[in-house]
Amino acid sequence: MTTKLDQINTASPTYFQPQINNITEEKLQNIESKIDQLLPKKLPEIEEILNEELKAIRQKITNLYKQEALSLLAQTQTTLSRQIKVIDRESNQLQRVNLLTVETEDEIKQAFKRVFDSIAGSTKAWEAIKYWRKPGKKLTWENLEKSAKAKKGDQNNIQGFSDGTYKKLKDIGDIPD
Repeated sequence: MTTKLDQINTASPTYFQPQINNITEEKLQNIESKIDQLLPKKLPEIEEILNEELKAIRQKITNLYKQEALSLLAQTQTTLSRQIKVIDRESNQLQRVNLLTVETEDEIKQAFKRVFDSIAGSTKAWEAIKYWRKPGKKLTWENLEKSAKAKKGDQNNIQGFSDGTYKKLKDIGDIPD
């Protein structure tokens, strides 16, 4: 690829550079708009869109100076990285555990493991969930926060349920209205 780019670089006249820059910008905008449309689509459609865009990028690179091609690839990579983060956030949101209906500690442990690669705090999180789901209590983020900040001896204190565990629970859990 580098050899091909070097050959194109030496053979290309410089007066085409403004046109090439405009085309490059249009392609990037096209890629960004296609990626923005990815989330609601089915997997085969996503792959097809990405493959077509990658094919277009490869074709474009063959007509660019080496430095322009590298710049285009860097910009494309940055754009894709941003979109991957958006997809990860959406995926995590969809995988959140409903704390009002979760039935076992194991479900909480699995969610902790998925998001944090560790189950540290999951047992105390489960204890807090069970406590606030008891009759006469109400499971809310505000009440869980009370338990996380409660001092020893406070009726809402759950030994070992800390602010850090509360924040982790917010990352993996959902309490629908």
